[in-house]
Amino acid sequence: MASELRFVGRDAEIAVLRAAFDDSAGGRPRVVVVLGDLGVGKTRLVTEALRVVRPVVLAGACAPVVGEPLPYAPLIQALRRLESKPPGRKEIERFPELSRLMAGVTTAEPTAGASAAIGPQWRLYQAVLGLLQALGHARQVALIVDDLQWADQASLDLLGHLAINLTDERVALVVTSRTDHGQAGDAAHRMIGELGRLRQTVVIGLGPLTGADAIRLAGVAGPALDPAQVETLAQRSGGNPLLAEQLADSTTGAFAIPPTVEALFTARIAALPPLARDLVHALAVAGGRADLDDLVVMTDRPLEQVEAAARGAFDAHVLCPAGPGLAFRHAACAEVAYADALPSERRRLHERAMGVLAGRTDDASVLALARHTEMAHAETVAITVAAARVAEHRWAFAEAGRWYGRAEALLDAGAVADHESLPDLRLAAARAYGLAGAYDQARAVLNRALVHAGSDSARADILWRMGAIDFVTGAGEAADSALAQARSLLSDGDEQVSVPVLAWSARVAAAWSRTDDAARFGAEAVALAEAAGSVRWAGIAHNALGVAAALAGDLATATDHLQVALASAHEGGSVDDLVAAYVNLGNVLGMSGDPSGQFAVCEQGIEELGRCGVLRHSGSVLIANAVEALMLLGRLEDAYTRGAHGMAIAPDGLVKSPIAMRAAQAAACVGRLEQARAWADEAARLMLDRDAPATWRLAVAEAGTEVALWAGEPERALDMALANLTQAEAAGLGYPARLIALAWRALGDVVTAGGRPDGPAAALRALTERRRGEVSALEAAERGRADGHTHVGSWQRAEATIRGPVAQAYVHWRIAEATLRSGTGVAAVSALRTAYASATNVGLVPLIAEVERTARWYRIDLEASSAATDAAEPLPGLTAREREILDDVAAGCTNGEIAARHGISVKTASVHVSNILRKLGVPTRQDAARIAHRHGLPSAR
Repeated sequence: MASELRFVGRDAEIAVLRAAFDDSAGGRPRVVVVLGDLGVGKTRLVTEALRVVRPVVLAGACAPVVGEPLPYAPLIQALRRLESKPPGRKEIERFPELSRLMAGVTTAEPTAGASAAIGPQWRLYQAVLGLLQALGHARQVALIVDDLQWADQASLDLLGHLAINLTDERVALVVTSRTDHGQAGDAAHRMIGELGRLRQTVVIGLGPLTGADAIRLAGVAGPALDPAQVETLAQRSGGNPLLAEQLADSTTGAFAIPPTVEALFTARIAALPPLARDLVHALAVAGGRADLDDLVVMTDRPLEQVEAAARGAFDAHVLCPAGPGLAFRHAACAEVAYADALPSERRRLHERAMGVLAGRTDDASVLALARHTEMAHAETVAITVAAARVAEHRWAFAEAGRWYGRAEALLDAGAVADHESLPDLRLAAARAYGLAGAYDQARAVLNRALVHAGSDSARADILWRMGAIDFVTGAGEAADSALAQARSLLSDGDEQVSVPVLAWSARVAAAWSRTDDAARFGAEAVALAEAAGSVRWAGIAHNALGVAAALAGDLATATDHLQVALASAHEGGSVDDLVAAYVNLGNVLGMSGDPSGQFAVCEQGIEELGRCGVLRHSGSVLIANAVEALMLLGRLEDAYTRGAHGMAIAPDGLVKSPIAMRAAQAAACVGRLEQARAWADEAARLMLDRDAPATWRLAVAEAGTEVALWAGEPERALDMALANLTQAEAAGLGYPARLIALAWRALGDVVTAGGRPDGPAAALRALTERRRGEVSALEAAERGRADGHTHVGSWQRAEATIRGPVAQAYVHWRIAEATLRSGTGVAAVSALRTAYASATNVGLVPLIAEVERTARWYRIDLEASSAATDAAEPLPGLTAREREILDDVAAGCTNGEIAARHGISVKTASVHVSNILRKLGVPTRQDAARIAHRHGLPSAR
């Protein structure tokens, strides 16, 4: 991948390694051996530990070569890196043996004065020890040798000598080596054994990440994946960081094994004896892990032969023990082994696996049996439906839909005579497809069911489900049409179908702001559901009533309804009900001015929907609410990260617009303007859909206008705002105060930039007058700025009414701007610093840049003094008058302002300033101001 993965897990191992570094820093040398398979993160572990310790690092790696390896290869690499730095070069020059080694001479005559009895190898060893000791006098040293499994014998001998002879040097010798390479008796393995027996040695064994750490790793490797995909990636990679990274970054398909990794595993399998290869193929067909007894049946071999084959696969680093059975050492190797088997061999093994699993009823066996029957072309409806139900129970809805689809195909093909179960099976398949986000497949199944429906009640039951699918995908007219048809088919005494039809009718009406219909249908649905004891449908109706109450401005009632809806969804609802309850409750809490509560609800919902595997279903809307809350809380980078994730998993269609607009706002605030424009444009494109609710169009227009303003495009922002204000007026929406304030802000920016937008200005004034809404303090301040008579007081009044640190930082900036227009005294400097602190505290990048430009223009230092004790210190060499003038310089005053303040000429003021710069030894007024701030200036005036 393009960038290094964030480090995940390994807390215990990091602690051990850092403790070893701490010991070596105190003059107690340590040897650390880090062992693990390919890609498990050995080198990364060492690197992560070094981030805190930061010693002098001498690092080299052994490399596989054909023929005789270069002696001392890792040492030469380390010395060359050290030599590239002048202090290191100087130290190396003190030891001629090291210089000769780097020049390619690995043996030498004794240097002058050296005994002929001392061999060159011994002198080299002593030179290395001497170098480590010399470097350690100033700072602790870490000598890192990577990939010891490929080390030459000379390097191994040197490492052994160093490990034994380190006494009180401030040195840590760190060695990494692969455990899936070589044999137990080779030289590298023997050296590791020798090092392990030393008192100063610590051995750290790294296995694959498991459990929560493996999930976290997969999430880091694939940040755009939804939770279900993250779990799949974690399983496919087996918790191996390298495999997780490469699988997530594969360009050959969904989590396709990279060719380099595939070639490595293929070579290992090809080198196995025939019996071991047969065992590996059987284990791959079994799913990558199996008990020995099951493998005896699948291979049709005696236990003794299976055990012998397993030992051969262990030695080749293909398999490893796993409880009472076997597993692949690398999870991805199972896929390579499966492809390595011949098709006829695979089918035969699948048939034998069916025999092994026959009669087992646990979930894993039911799913495995369905897979084996499919691959052996021996499917039955009973086995396939059983697998679908297990998958659905596990919230694996995409898998459930696939199994239901196969069962439907078997029934259509006449696999059994009983077709009575086909309608129910189709409804179950549609539900699973819908929850998996496969809406086209869900519609297709429901259309087939509708063709064969035998009664009005059955047709109504199918139609409300079709309306639900249309609603989720943003097809408002289609949803209304389907639900209207369903209502027309209802008859007295048919409450079982009437309740869902009315509840969904209420929900769709509420979503499209038809509050009267929502209230009417919702009340009917609640009454019928409560009479029938249906918790689920009562909850859905309460959801609709909550949205209708929120649209009417009754947020307290809305919250009550939606909390009932959420409780009902937990008690007896589906995951789809959870989505709706979490999304709408989060919305209302946001409208109520409770971003912390909004974020807590969204976070809980995101976690729960992720566990259910339906975050793609409508989870992007919930993520959009979370982004909005994070921005109101001032957590802009978190908001951007969440927004990017939401955009990655959002389904296509109108339902993607909420996350697109919120992600665009977050991206603009953190300075990723190109991305912000792209997401804002996508949200606007989605609003071209004729089914888009007018309230959604307004929200997207607000977001797009704000993005254009942060991007420095006020004319575009003004045009966008005016066009959408006109549409909002035509749609009969209430007074859109926020968009009107943004329009005045855009007009003010255009005027400030020297533009003369007479036409747009007149249009905005006329539109505002026609709407005659209650003018907010923010709108009044923005309008005053656009009219050229900004007052500090108007912005201070706006500050008292706004919420959220982003809006506060913006208003602080306008206060500073207005204050600066009246002079650059202490109040103006303080106001600008307040604006700067507000913007930097939340990371509001465009505003930070604006404040810094203003500070440069007015020559104001944005960093206030933080050392009160410095205030009493005298400024060296300055007269009393020069101290006063330095006070003015620190406040950002010009020479003319200084002259007027002290009753002197501008030229005299200039001379004073020049003398101050000379005495302080600085070239600029800005530098002088910084010194003044450290001494408590400017003083209060």
